[in-house]
Amino acid sequence: LRKLRARVAPRPERGRLPLLPRMEPVRLPDEDAFRAFQEECVADLGWHCRYNREGIAVWGQPPPQGDFTVHRVKGRIHMPDVLAQTAYDVLHDTEYRKKWDMNVIGTHEIARLSDNADVGYYSWKCPKPLKNRDVVALRSWRVLDDSYIILNFSVKHPEYPPSKDLVRAVSILTGYLVKPTGPSSCILTYLAQVDLKGKDASYRYARVARCQSLQRTVSFLRTIPCSCIKGDGPSERDLEVGLGRLSYTSGGHSICTRFTITGLGLEEQSVLA
Repeated sequence: LRKLRARVAPRPERGRLPLLPRMEPVRLPDEDAFRAFQEECVADLGWHCRYNREGIAVWGQPPPQGDFTVHRVKGRIHMPDVLAQTAYDVLHDTEYRKKWDMNVIGTHEIARLSDNADVGYYSWKCPKPLKNRDVVALRSWRVLDDSYIILNFSVKHPEYPPSKDLVRAVSILTGYLVKPTGPSSCILTYLAQVDLKGKDASYRYARVARCQSLQRTVSFLRTIPCSCIKGDGPSERDLEVGLGRLSYTSGGHSICTRFTITGLGLEEQSVLA
């Protein structure tokens, strides 16, 4: 992932593409970047399976040495009744996301850069003890003969400085790979490498934050088929199906622990209520 990030990161060299006046120049992802992203989506090396149930699998990677705020998560879902084109359109539509993404606070396009690239803003809810996050990212996409790819990484924009109410996260590299498996079915792979930043995601709550990332990925993947077929996302009750819930008290704080009933590998999640 570090090599892949290097291919799409800002580079101080000739031929740079200025996005907007007063905005730092960056390079758009090239063919090699999309190819490397696709290879990482199907790779097994370095990934540890944390959840595998009902057509959904989620993997995690340990954080870099001493960098507890960096989260690396990969999820995959098989959707037997969803066209690959439909899944791609749902994931690509920024405005429609507000209707089915239960974690979204706000999202919109800032500027269109080319036929297959734009800069956008996205803010989302985080469960306690984490504060809510936001990100400004360059998004690029490709429609290939056998797949659809959307990827993004963080950029800076002078008109969108960090807010005191939100923690500005950094998308090192995040994206989707949609591959058709039949005339009306597809497989979606979600890959995220995100630095959550903030003291609340540091060493003290590092394990809690990692577990929340895994849980959020499972819930997110469960939402996609409903969004493609019904036109909206499932309820919060639907997302809890298959998960156990236990509450207890520790050190004067109310602790909520979620775990899979079947014990298929999703790490125990303890959250200060």
